[in-house]
Amino acid sequence: MATDVPCDICGCINAVEIPAARIYTGGHPIHVCTGCGLVHCRDRRSSEEIAALWSREIYGAPDGDEKGRGELSAGAMQRYSALTPFVRARHVFVAEMIDQLIGLNGKRVVDVGAGQGEFLRLLRTEYGAQVFGVEPSEVNCGRMQQLGIDNFCGTAEAFAASAASLYEVATIVWTLENCQSCAAVIDATYRSLDDGGHIVVATGSRILVPFKKPLQYFFSNTLPQDTHPFYFSNNTLTGALARAGFEVVHRNRFIDSDYLVLIARKTDRSRPIAWERDDPGAVLDFFDRWHRETQAYYRSM
Repeated sequence: MATDVPCDICGCINAVEIPAARIYTGGHPIHVCTGCGLVHCRDRRSSEEIAALWSREIYGAPDGDEKGRGELSAGAMQRYSALTPFVRARHVFVAEMIDQLIGLNGKRVVDVGAGQGEFLRLLRTEYGAQVFGVEPSEVNCGRMQQLGIDNFCGTAEAFAASAASLYEVATIVWTLENCQSCAAVIDATYRSLDDGGHIVVATGSRILVPFKKPLQYFFSNTLPQDTHPFYFSNNTLTGALARAGFEVVHRNRFIDSDYLVLIARKTDRSRPIAWERDDPGAVLDFFDRWHRETQAYYRSM
């Protein structure tokens, strides 16, 4: 049992290791918080170091085109990119959900972890939003500049400390799970929003709902574990938002979707926001069943 790092969401210092995780992570432990059931990697470098790793080593050339113009080249199709078809599908799903539920036309929108700017370009061209990106990669910020998207090159925390204006909507799309501290990023986003503004968080982790893929495709041994330290369920993501003063007002039907998307409203933090915690024992049992089924049916894939 690890007892040294407090949980980002509930502050509990106690966590239990998922026994089978090391098989799929190259020997790195993954833990479950005993206070709220958050699944996470506890051993993490600083936010600046993780941001630099994503920016300089993992991304590489942004889209298979050294000039970053955004052509749908063979390189973009072969690796994770904003131009990869399944990523574009994610963007459309989240954009449609936001627009139908709280509206986008004319709204001031900041995207935290904006990447190559494709999501913001979609919000601007198809939905009429006024967009701004926050992104630590200089290459990606240069690409956004080419697209005519104003941006801040740095972490969410640095942006919140220096932001000259506030926004009506903030989006964190498949990014929060890759941060050094999900609490710090959500707090920074809170400071970047107007009173009553909305945060939209989208992720692919759906713990405690039917799993749709082998466990080796959920965990990874190809990247350092602290580049993807958080694995959210509906409950723990709701808790992460509630802790910062965001009350969830919309969520997608995640039970039969590959996506988990929560839209939450900024409150004045004058009262605690109730949220349901995951049972750590149930989470451990979930991963035990997932491991056994992976070994029985999928390990040879």
